[in-house]
Amino acid sequence: INRNFGNIRSNEGSEEFKAFVLVSTAYSNCYEKYIEEKFYEPPIDPILLIKMTEELKPNILNNISSG
Repeated sequence: INRNFGNIRSNEGSEEFKAFVLVSTAYSNCYEKYIEEKFYEPPIDPILLIKMTEELKPNILNNISSG
């Protein structure tokens, strides 16, 4: 996560930087029966998630995220 935002910031003026894609709440909360225009509590503490992406090996993160 930190790397993605860092990459965005470092490429801001670049001609090669074409787009920043934002995933809507409708897509990211597709498991909900009804989706409202509101902020949803994340299923995990964001600070913990950032620490996990910095400290865990990619294969462990893949196992966690695939259920």
